[in-house]
Amino acid sequence: MPEQSILRIDLDSNVFRNHAFINWLSLNKDQVSTGLSVIVYLETLFWYLTKNLSVEDFELDLHDIRAIITPLDPPLAQITAETAKNSLLSFRHRARDFIIGSSALKRKAILLTYNSKNFTWMPEDTKTSPESFLDKYWDSFPHQLE
Repeated sequence: MPEQSILRIDLDSNVFRNHAFINWLSLNKDQVSTGLSVIVYLETLFWYLTKNLSVEDFELDLHDIRAIITPLDPPLAQITAETAKNSLLSFRHRARDFIIGSSALKRKAILLTYNSKNFTWMPEDTKTSPESFLDKYWDSFPHQLE
């Protein structure tokens, strides 16, 4: 697939519970640029540790999908603050969601999540579930779920 055809996605932490999808991402890593905000990195690492998995297990999974970690730097903080200011949702209660969604928007990626209600402030075409993503782009990928 030509470089310009690579799809950009960002994952919410809840997507890591879908092992089949993470395995599919590792098979299709040449067609998908996968990102995580630093918040998702932290939440997912914590989840791995609570499941008696190691930091190394998590890092290996990230390596297998070629994950790009988006840091919380001043430009992202500015995007997040502007987005939150223009939203009806409470920043105090949704700060992590604003950071996760803003990270995806900054990368011009589609956010994959199972909690789309937390991202109502994002344009509809910038967020979806992993299953809806696959429904839309299934024919674009050489490796399918088994």
